[in-house]
Amino acid sequence: MWSVYLLRFQVAVIYFEAMVTKVGVPEWKNGTALFYWFNDPGFGMPEWLTPLLQPLLTHSVAVSAATWGVIIFEATLFLGLVMDKRWRSILLPAGLLFHLAIVFVHGLAIFFCSMAAALILYLRPVEDELRWPVRLGAGARDAMRAILARFEWTILGRASHERLSRADLRVDEQDI
Repeated sequence: MWSVYLLRFQVAVIYFEAMVTKVGVPEWKNGTALFYWFNDPGFGMPEWLTPLLQPLLTHSVAVSAATWGVIIFEATLFLGLVMDKRWRSILLPAGLLFHLAIVFVHGLAIFFCSMAAALILYLRPVEDELRWPVRLGAGARDAMRAILARFEWTILGRASHERLSRADLRVDEQDI
């Protein structure tokens, strides 16, 4: 049982470090970091997401609120270590959605998988048995597989292809 508590402490440290590190960066302090992250040509949001998010990114209040919202949410996730069980049950799906949003914006699917596992171990009560909320039929499973296959191609394929193309360009420029 002590190993679970040690693991929970480690996850809490991840969120504490993320929060403290962000507060030390000028763009996070002044509330503009998400504008730069979302618009970065290599690491920013995919083209299909631009029409949805770009209007928000043009308003300084929205960008500042979202940027500071990330820091506050990471602080809240850190405090999950000492929260009551009922609050952690609310924080778990919120944390999963937070990390899923990172997949859609930045294409970091493996990061989501790692942090989702960490969040489940961190925020789910140890004494509760882990059960699926619903039982999926064959049709639902097939639909989920199709969605995940499409998701992997559009999100992961884009990020991997762009990174590879930029790496190839850098090599070509160095050879000149």
